[in-house]
Amino acid sequence: MTRLALVGALALPLAACTALTNFGSFHGGDGSDAGIDARVSTDDTGVDDDGGSPRDTGPTPDTGPRPDSGIPSECDPACERGEECCGGECVDLTLDVSNCGECGMVCADRDNSTPACDELGCDYDCEDGFDDCDLEESNGCEQQLNTASDCGSCDHACGGATPVCNGAIGTCVSGCTGSETNCDGTCVDVMGSDVTHCGSCTTICPMLPNTRRACDMGTCEYVCEGAFVDCNGDLGTSGSDGCETTNRLFYADGDGDGFGTGAGTLACAPPSGTSVMNGDCDDADALVYPGASESCDGVNEDCDANIDEGFSFMGLGVGAPCSCESGSATATVTCATAASATCRYPAEVCNGLDDDCDGLDDETFTCVRGSVSACTGSSGSGTCSYVGTQVCNDTCAPSSCMPPGELCDAVDQDCDGFVDEGAVMLRPPVGGFADGDFRTRVVAAAWRDATNGGAVLMFRDESGTGNVLSMRTFGNTGSPTGSTIRIASSTAVESAAGLGVFAPAAIAWDGSAWQVFYLSFGGTGGRVQRVSVSTAGVVSTPTAEGFNGATSVAAVRGTTGDVGVVIGNAALVHAGVWRAGAWATPPAGIMAGRMMLDYVQVSPIRGGAFVAISSDRASGAAQAIVARVFDAAATPASVYGYLNGGSVEIDVRAALESVSGRVVMTWRDQMTGAPSAGLLDTTTMSFVGSVASIGTSSNGPRVDAGGGEIYVGVAPDFRRLRPDTGAPYVEMFDGGWFPDAVVATPSTAGQRALTFGLWNAPINGIASRRFGCGP
Repeated sequence: MTRLALVGALALPLAACTALTNFGSFHGGDGSDAGIDARVSTDDTGVDDDGGSPRDTGPTPDTGPRPDSGIPSECDPACERGEECCGGECVDLTLDVSNCGECGMVCADRDNSTPACDELGCDYDCEDGFDDCDLEESNGCEQQLNTASDCGSCDHACGGATPVCNGAIGTCVSGCTGSETNCDGTCVDVMGSDVTHCGSCTTICPMLPNTRRACDMGTCEYVCEGAFVDCNGDLGTSGSDGCETTNRLFYADGDGDGFGTGAGTLACAPPSGTSVMNGDCDDADALVYPGASESCDGVNEDCDANIDEGFSFMGLGVGAPCSCESGSATATVTCATAASATCRYPAEVCNGLDDDCDGLDDETFTCVRGSVSACTGSSGSGTCSYVGTQVCNDTCAPSSCMPPGELCDAVDQDCDGFVDEGAVMLRPPVGGFADGDFRTRVVAAAWRDATNGGAVLMFRDESGTGNVLSMRTFGNTGSPTGSTIRIASSTAVESAAGLGVFAPAAIAWDGSAWQVFYLSFGGTGGRVQRVSVSTAGVVSTPTAEGFNGATSVAAVRGTTGDVGVVIGNAALVHAGVWRAGAWATPPAGIMAGRMMLDYVQVSPIRGGAFVAISSDRASGAAQAIVARVFDAAATPASVYGYLNGGSVEIDVRAALESVSGRVVMTWRDQMTGAPSAGLLDTTTMSFVGSVASIGTSSNGPRVDAGGGEIYVGVAPDFRRLRPDTGAPYVEMFDGGWFPDAVVATPSTAGQRALTFGLWNAPINGIASRRFGCGP
């Protein structure tokens, strides 16, 4: 402890020169001159004014006892040596702070110090951490030694940019940085987790009963420990009693039987719908809880490991199989008494059976598996609706509504845009006709319209020594009308070497007459000839059209009445347009090709345009289909198609347009030998969808779209093609032998008359069949 020196250098010689009296020696009071003068006489009998030695006046006269102060003036017994009698007590004037140097001299209190007395007088010891740095007696030990300017001792200053003194040990420390604060010389983050400096150096988070304390961003926070809870809500407030209550777990009790389930919830008071008891094994049944009475019902009422314990029936235990009353499922015994056994049935599943034995199948699902029900459907545009059927699938959900089958009533039952498809069947033959001795080969067929008798066949008669080209018309019923009309004599229609009986020819109605185009062979090749045949059967004089070396010809009436004519030779396809009895545009070359015989075709498309189709052998033995569109002026489109390269044989046919810009085509596949069909998009010059097989015969298909229907003849059958895809309908008709050119005309409602040539050498001929579902 630092001693506060209150006696200066002046006091020491003064004390040494002062005569000792019975009042004892003086030990410099508070260190000031005033204190000294107060204890030394100043008259002439004492010390001189100049501080010299006192006069020797001899013994002090006995003046008698002092005035009575209420304190005995003498001590009895007498004081020991070194003590003085003060107020009736013997004291050591060099040690007693209440009688320091003389009786009644009290050492006064000073700040941050402890008074003491010695032979020099009153003295003071500074408390730890304090010192008298200003040497002023009146303010005691005024300086705390924990500041940066007085660290551990007076005037000991700490250096650095942010000087800090650790007052506890009186040494300088480094300065605090960032969010830290100097707390008694220690750098502390008061906004951190220190519960002794929470928010400030002087804030200590007090301990509260049954809590864990923490400091979070300068705020004291508390969490209840264990099962304690702050039920009075004063946690964290001034005077809080902490978490004062031991709370309980409450369990969800849905059936109100006093037993709950789950992990439970800690609360001060029971929440609604809870219980302090746990262990309910069926919280939806108020009769089921731990300790309940067991009944013979297949239910574990007491929530133990057994069901219906204590019951039995003729040795049949719980869980044994038993029969469902409906016989559609197997149940198990849930209770067996001396009189009966109870079965518990399984839950219903989607299987078309009555699993739970309530008399209903799949009643918990939308429909009964495998059942069929009525439904209502419609076409995509909603203009056609139907009553169909739907089947309940394996997941007990209804399938989409399936339309009904097509009926023979000229009504589109299935709303697919086609009438009576799939209901077509073969009817008895009508109008059977043969020319000559059945050595007739049909080479072309055409259709006019429904009003004027739709069909005409053109054929070659091989019954004589030459070939005669003839034609005959047929009415809507398929019966022939009028007589056979001779087109050209045997000398004019003569087979070229190697062409056999297939003399190419074409016929089309131009609005006023039949226009016939045929090839007259002789010399170096075929020459194109044309005649007109009036409705009265008058044949005009043949006109040579100036094409020598032609090998094939085709003609068809278009959507505007123009006739599109296509002529092919060994290397080039020509196209022209015939209009109202004259050439609107004479044939001119539109595409290259190496076609043979009569395998160049033409079909109309919308807007008065046509598409020319041919086989091509330019790549050698392989075959391909080539096609190109030309308009009413015979101007070809810039793009043409090269289709199915290496897979198409020479027998290429084409039908009338079925959908705008799309044409149904047929050909015989070179790879398989089977006839095929596809729908050609003349805009993209590619097939729409997949190519369909339409038969197995190696005979080339014959196709016609007369009367709005598309029929193809493939020996020995006929099939009808869908105009929207080119794929065949499911029905197949017996046409008999190998059909040549085919033409279809509308007959009565729901029927078509199909007129065609028959070929099965040595018997040839012409026949008609009625197809349809009508009478």
